[in-house]
Amino acid sequence: MGMYWDVRPSRILAGVRGNRNARLRVVLPHEDLSHNRYIMSKQVSCAIAYLKQTSRIKQLIKNSLIGSGWRIAGFAAVAASLWFIQPIVSAAADTPPAANVESRQLDFWVGNWSVGAPGSAPNAMSIVHHELDKCLLIESWDGGRGHKGENIFAYSADDKSWHGMFTDNRGRVHVLTGKEIKPGLVEFTGTSGADQMDRVRVTKISDDKVVQSWDKSTDHGATWKTEFRGEYLRKSS
Repeated sequence: MGMYWDVRPSRILAGVRGNRNARLRVVLPHEDLSHNRYIMSKQVSCAIAYLKQTSRIKQLIKNSLIGSGWRIAGFAAVAASLWFIQPIVSAAADTPPAANVESRQLDFWVGNWSVGAPGSAPNAMSIVHHELDKCLLIESWDGGRGHKGENIFAYSADDKSWHGMFTDNRGRVHVLTGKEIKPGLVEFTGTSGADQMDRVRVTKISDDKVVQSWDKSTDHGATWKTEFRGEYLRKSS
């Protein structure tokens, strides 16, 4: 008894993508289809389980499998078809956001640092670390004399920009956007009030030295005045 399965994945995938009423066809050119009219319920359940990560395609395939008037002749054909579809529909979900090159552009800043003004001994400290599966960068700093703060940074693939929020225990909050991005440099800009602009640059000098500068402008960016410049020296482990 000869059975021939038409399980070419390109035909199946094209049908499912292009037509909500598409059906998975099993071609048996030399068999009377009436001899194979039965529903393999357990096999259908297993086939549907392959698509649990993609609800839309799952519903399309499920409707095709258990729709009125259809019978499945052989689980092997269905499983083979889904084996080809699964990598396509799950590839994006399997790629973590932290794997993007852009989201790694501030990794040089991760570490335990001593911070001081140029030419002066360090008088502050900073710890920079990742959270949320490396999607979030957090700087916790202590400037001495009870002045502390936390700054958080994240890259958004939606607008292809870094975003930073700078806060301290004196109630100051600045939310800036980083669109100027180069190797070893991310520049954040934003506004404070109607007339003041802020610009923060985080620059890699070497593996063990980073500089953060904070500039302000009151003429819409025509000129800038440096309010803070901190040199970060990596502490010995």
